[in-house]
Amino acid sequence: MSKKAKEVIQADQLALLIKTMNCDNDDTGRMLISQAVKAAYAGDSGIDDNGLNGVIALIRGIGPEDATEVILVVQFIVLHLQGMSTMTKNYINAKGQGMMMLRLSHHALDMLQRYRSRNQAYNALHHEGVALVADGQ
Repeated sequence: MSKKAKEVIQADQLALLIKTMNCDNDDTGRMLISQAVKAAYAGDSGIDDNGLNGVIALIRGIGPEDATEVILVVQFIVLHLQGMSTMTKNYINAKGQGMMMLRLSHHALDMLQRYRSRNQAYNALHHEGVALVADGQ
């Protein structure tokens, strides 16, 4: 596959991801994704297509719905990938550092779930309030 074809595929994937995460600004969406990939693979010799595609697939799989969710999802993914990578290193503190990163990734995931549940509760209350006003109560 030519370099031009790869760029088109990646551009299509990025555009779809930006649309999926309801990002109003394409440049902001690209910046978040770029930073996530760079942070997740920091210290590696380079970011290959599989790394980029993997991060994009993970973000799309979790399905962030606004900018706050995107940030929390990116934190979860980056910390998880770095934690798993660190645990494979062969030095004394690698396992402990990797486990700390995994715990932090779970904290980011927990924050995302709490954020989503608050939004769902707000939306339910808002829609119920609209229904009550429409009924004249």
